[in-house]
Amino acid sequence: MRLTRVAAAATSLLLLGASSTVGFASAATTGLGTSKASTTVLDVALGNSGSLLHVRVLGDDSRSTTDKKTAAAPEAFSKLTAASATSAVMNNPVTSKPLDLTIDALESRQPGGQAEINQSTVDLAAPGLGVPVGVGNIISGKLNLAKLTSAVDTNGARASLTESLTGLGVAGGLLNANAVSSTSGADSATTSATGTRSAKVDAITVLDLGAILDGLDITL
Repeated sequence: MRLTRVAAAATSLLLLGASSTVGFASAATTGLGTSKASTTVLDVALGNSGSLLHVRVLGDDSRSTTDKKTAAAPEAFSKLTAASATSAVMNNPVTSKPLDLTIDALESRQPGGQAEINQSTVDLAAPGLGVPVGVGNIISGKLNLAKLTSAVDTNGARASLTESLTGLGVAGGLLNANAVSSTSGADSATTSATGTRSAKVDAITVLDLGAILDGLDITL
């Protein structure tokens, strides 16, 4: 009976690998500009619009600007969320509210923040910091590297980040990947604004729910 309810809810599985955007903007005045870069290495949605489970892995954003139309003063930042998970039908056992989980959110910002962040290994299945026991049934893997930098000086504004994750597992084996990684950068120099990003996803395995349910004579 439980399997039937899950099958009915799991009407769709959406997997996006290495979804990235890079944008540039420069003002009419020489030396003013804005650069942006954004990457989501993996995005998994189970159920209608991710209602059953929505997981985002290695989502990052970088921006640098020297344009007062964008920010009052030159600034640069890079942000990383190792993983996030939401669900309209699964509750967080700590709060008894619908699951809304964020694991390892980091930010480097200049001015007004840390110029460089180097994150040590984080076990996504047991990250601590109030994350409920049993989160490993939702997402597992190890964040092996995360380096975020930002700088503002006479040469302009710069932001960059590098991250990698191994042994990724989502929803108890619904999706697995050996390794995922990405890098991005956003530079706003006195002569130009540029953005770069790259992402790699190695050996994705997705469980075929339809085939399993057909074998059990259950119609999806």
